[in-house]
Amino acid sequence: MWRRLNNKGYLLDEFVERIDQEFLNFAFTNPKFISHGQIKCPCTKCDNRKFLSRKDVHLHIVRNGFIRGYEIWYAHGESLNRRNDASGSLSVSNEEGSRYRAMVMDALGPEPIPNQTCEEQPPNPEAQKFFDLLKVLWNEEP
Repeated sequence: MWRRLNNKGYLLDEFVERIDQEFLNFAFTNPKFISHGQIKCPCTKCDNRKFLSRKDVHLHIVRNGFIRGYEIWYAHGESLNRRNDASGSLSVSNEEGSRYRAMVMDALGPEPIPNQTCEEQPPNPEAQKFFDLLKVLWNEEP
């Protein structure tokens, strides 16, 4: 997302400023993603699972950094099909369902790798006996 440390391993002032000016200001303007004055913390330790205050989210991001690849802030109201317009501002989804979509995406985790093959395994001996009994039942006609 943003570069957090300089070449010597020190925290960049620009990173700290952008947390407040860009991320937190954006996150706290979307009431559908705020619960009791708190938002999901996108630091590497919380992984958008804990709700924290603005101050605590800021501290966590400074200490731990953002979740790797969290460039579209879907858990904070940013549209998943974001497009930068001519002015450079982001389009934000205010749909009622976007909150639920984000929740489902959090629960499902990363998308499966496409073209992954699953080989069917033969059933264990007990299951095979059961399947054989079912075959007998289904093959008989009343």
